[in-house]
Amino acid sequence: MKQTATNSLLNATYINHWKVVVCESKERDNSSMYEDELDRLEIRISYLEKQNEELNEVVIEQGKTITHLMVQMEEMKKKVKDLMDVTADERANRKPPHY
Repeated sequence: MKQTATNSLLNATYINHWKVVVCESKERDNSSMYEDELDRLEIRISYLEKQNEELNEVVIEQGKTITHLMVQMEEMKKKVKDLMDVTADERANRKPPHY
């Protein structure tokens, strides 16, 4: 019984969202705990940096797409205006159907 209690104290498992840390001893020195925390934070930062780069690429690509679509829209506006001007001129010069 005493052996089980000691083992449970020495082999306590701590589960974190990012990393599983197994504590081998309750009397672990502070520098080792700080190193583990630093490692966990560095891993988290590297994931966030990668995600940030991916999101930046998406934003840049979307900006290019928006610019391209705006140019196409302006071209279409011009074509529609030209067509409306042509049809208005044709209507003015067209003879009524009864002639």
